[in-house]
Amino acid sequence: MKTIAIVGAGQAGSQAAQSLRQAGYDGRIALIGDEPVPPYQRPPLSKTYLVGEVGRDRIALQPEQFFTDNDIDCMFGVSVEHIEPDRQRLVFADGARLAFDGLLIATGSRSRPLPVPGATHPAVHSIRKISDVDALAPSLVSGQRLIIIGGGYIGLEVAAMARSAGLDVRILEGATRLMARTSASVLSDHFLRLHRSHGVQVELGVRLERLEGTGHGVSVRTAERAYEADLVLVGIGGLANQELAASAGLATDNGIVVDGMCRTSAPSVYAAGDCCSFPSAKYGRRIRLESVQNAIDQAKAAAFAMLG
Repeated sequence: MKTIAIVGAGQAGSQAAQSLRQAGYDGRIALIGDEPVPPYQRPPLSKTYLVGEVGRDRIALQPEQFFTDNDIDCMFGVSVEHIEPDRQRLVFADGARLAFDGLLIATGSRSRPLPVPGATHPAVHSIRKISDVDALAPSLVSGQRLIIIGGGYIGLEVAAMARSAGLDVRILEGATRLMARTSASVLSDHFLRLHRSHGVQVELGVRLERLEGTGHGVSVRTAERAYEADLVLVGIGGLANQELAASAGLATDNGIVVDGMCRTSAPSVYAAGDCCSFPSAKYGRRIRLESVQNAIDQAKAAAFAMLG
């Protein structure tokens, strides 16, 4: 392969570029990301980066010199409009094209939108990108009322950080326990007690009807009552960024469908990380995982498979 293109400059994309070089690949690597910044760690976004304990330099996945030293062609702040698998080329939003011999799609995931009226109010936030946190962080001021919709990892992490910053924090969770999709009940109970002991108000089994803007923020309404907030954070899970692959004719099923070697349904096209679903021997079905370790492992597997 003379040119390997990687669409997506997150954890998986960055790891794949690194693994290709470590495995001895000496052709062109084009690392393409729609964010105008080099690859960075996402877990700190809802923790230490959110409250300003670390800056951008501390969450970078690699120093910028790494990309120069490894001759990786970085194309940041660039959007891929189409993938043409048959012609083995990418079409960018500005009409430019890039031919590839191998392609890795590592487009990650995005925040699941809140499906109620009023969810697009300016005081309603989500956390998935560094720009999301940069928009939210200045408003995390002591005494402000923050409502977090969703009692999963993101919601609980932000709740802890916001309470430490002196905010009045309330979690509204639709399920009957915290982290219901990912954790056993004993762990859910532990974190419920822990957060309440730190002054976080937690409401379980909540069914939202709508959000309404007020003169001072947002009113979060159920059939029974209204909760008033200055800020709202939505953390109800993620959706795979599979649309680019689907529009190119690649198979999708809650993510881009790949086999055990991260191969998609198109020749010479691979996928890794949050954006893909893969066969799990453990569960006997396809699954999609949003985790750092999975992104790293799949990126390595994809890189080695691309090189045979």
